[in-house]
Amino acid sequence: MNREQFLKDIWQAYPAAPRGGAWRFGRFERQGREFVLKRYDGEEKFPLPDEVEIQALRAPVVVAAFWGALRSGDWVAYRPPAEEKAAVSLLAPRLCEPTFANALTATTRAFSDYRADLRAFFRGRGFEEIATPTLVDCPGTEVFLDVFKTEFAPGTARRRDFYLPTSPELHLKKALALGGERIFELRPCFRNGEITEKHRPEFWMLEWYRAFANLDDLKSDCRDLVRHVTGLNDLQFTEISIRELFSQLEIDLTPQTSADELKTWCRRLGLQADHYELWDDLFYLIFVDRIEPFLPSAQPLFVVDYPPSQAALARVNERGWADRFELYWRGYEIANAYFELNDPVEQRRRSEEDLRKRVALGRQELKLDEGFLEALESGMPPSAGIALGAERLFMAARGVKDIGDLSPYQIIRD
Repeated sequence: MNREQFLKDIWQAYPAAPRGGAWRFGRFERQGREFVLKRYDGEEKFPLPDEVEIQALRAPVVVAAFWGALRSGDWVAYRPPAEEKAAVSLLAPRLCEPTFANALTATTRAFSDYRADLRAFFRGRGFEEIATPTLVDCPGTEVFLDVFKTEFAPGTARRRDFYLPTSPELHLKKALALGGERIFELRPCFRNGEITEKHRPEFWMLEWYRAFANLDDLKSDCRDLVRHVTGLNDLQFTEISIRELFSQLEIDLTPQTSADELKTWCRRLGLQADHYELWDDLFYLIFVDRIEPFLPSAQPLFVVDYPPSQAALARVNERGWADRFELYWRGYEIANAYFELNDPVEQRRRSEEDLRKRVALGRQELKLDEGFLEALESGMPPSAGIALGAERLFMAARGVKDIGDLSPYQIIRD
């Protein structure tokens, strides 16, 4: 009798799992005169019993034929012999190799526990967890981010465009204006157009905000959080400014540096810059190619004082630099923090400029989040906020090389 005959004529297809504490469950694997039941949190090994009660059958079968009909990966229930005779049941055969998913592993389980730990960390510090929308009018106005768009179609009524959020930032700042003083959210975010070992179109973002605070408070949070989730209490956090990093290339970067000067430095460094015109493009050409890969990685590093054109939603300080920092560790850009801009007039000007740049670059046209600007007009207290890539911190802490290993699901297949 072959496997196909057993499954068709003998097996009572897809039985319920037997009840009782003595039963063991797992994916079957034959190992000579033994077999293993595997689950993602471990495995158990048993000798093949000579006498066993075979359950979930429509017709009798000899023991040897039953064991011969099983294949690696079948879901099997087994009750070892003790006070009762050994018993076994085929619960669900593996009829194909799954292509839709990775295995559930110790890594995916650890990442689940880690997300719970992040939430517990902030709740333990008196932060309120906020749940922001997944369908939004404005996913953000960042010039270089591609977004996911969908449509609400309420019957015959007028259709309305919505987007998946690239970040919960705008809605969390609305919560600041409504009186939230210590708030956080850990949620999936969505960015289109890139998939690498460090990027996925859907990923986990942790953001937190402190009213009446500044970047020093967020640096303290980062130190405590990283030490908490890694257990590495001897980590030494260091700090360096963008200007100091550029000076290592003998570039005197100032808030007044022009695009022409940046292009000259690009050529001197051997970088192909002729087709770049925007200041930020030229800046990042140097930063990404000649600075970021060589940042110290053994200890966490705060990179501070960014050029004013990259202030985005941050203030510009009295020295002319954007009042923000990024946290790097072990080759990952982990977090991005702002001393938040709460001037509604200046924020509208910057957002409109970003939207014009998007159109000029041929990117998807977006509209302003008027609710966010209204929140600023209603009065948002001076605040500091930070966005942290949850997968990236986990990967840096545990040495995971591919963000895809943190989820059992292959959203994008080759």
